[in-house]
Amino acid sequence: MSKNKLIILFIVISFSVAVVMYVGSDNYYLSGGVLVTFLLFSFLFFVPKLLKYRRVNDRFHECYHFINNFIISLSIKKAIKPAFENTCLSMSNSFKEMIDNLKDLNDDEKIRYLNGTYFPFHVYRLFIEIVGLYEEQGGDILEMSKYLLQECRLIEEYLISTMSFGNKKCLDFAVLWSISLAILILLRFTLTEFYIYVKNQLFFLIGLGGLSLFVILSTYLLIYKCTKIEIKGYSENEKII
Repeated sequence: MSKNKLIILFIVISFSVAVVMYVGSDNYYLSGGVLVTFLLFSFLFFVPKLLKYRRVNDRFHECYHFINNFIISLSIKKAIKPAFENTCLSMSNSFKEMIDNLKDLNDDEKIRYLNGTYFPFHVYRLFIEIVGLYEEQGGDILEMSKYLLQECRLIEEYLISTMSFGNKKCLDFAVLWSISLAILILLRFTLTEFYIYVKNQLFFLIGLGGLSLFVILSTYLLIYKCTKIEIKGYSENEKII
C-alpha cells in the first residue's frame, strides 16, 4: 500500500473511531480528543512504521533478486563487469537511477557501495566477501555461493510468512474492534433511557475515553508486533534510502 493510501486509511479510521465515540457519548470534547490523539499516533508512528516495514521487505526482495541474478550471470560471464551490467538490466528503475549516479565508481566499488543504506543485510555483506574471494582465487561461484543462496531463500520465506501472519492478525483485529464499536452504537439506540441517564455521568465519559485509549494502544501494539523484523545482521534502527 502506498504512502498516500496509508494516510487516507488512517484518517478514515481516526474519524470513524471519533464518530463512534461521539455517537456513544454525545460529547464533542471527547470525540475531538480521540480524533486528535488517533491522528497524532497515525502520523507519528503508525504510518511511518508501516512504510518502513514495507521498505525493508521490498529492499530485501530486491537484494535477493540482485544476489541471485548476479551469481548466475557471473557463473556464465566469468567476469564482474558483464555480470554486473547484466544484473542491473533486471533491477528496478530506482536502482538503475541510483547506479547511474555512481559513474565515478568502477563496478567493484558500486557493488560495495550498495552495502549499507541500500542493502543493510548480513547476506549482502557475505555476498561481497564471496565475490572478493572469487576475484582473488577463482573457482565455481555457484558452489561458493550455495550457503548464501540458501540463507537468502530462508529469509525470503520468513518475510513472506511474517507478512501473511501480519495481514491475518490485522484482519482479525479490524473485525473484532468493528464488532465491539458496533455493539456500542447498538446499545446507544436500544437502551435509550439508560443512555439518557448515564451520558452526562463522569464515570461514563471516563469509560469511553479509556476505551478509546485502549483502541489506540492495541493498534500500536498490533503494528509494533506485525512490523517487527528479525533478520541476522539487520537492526530496525538502520536507515534505508
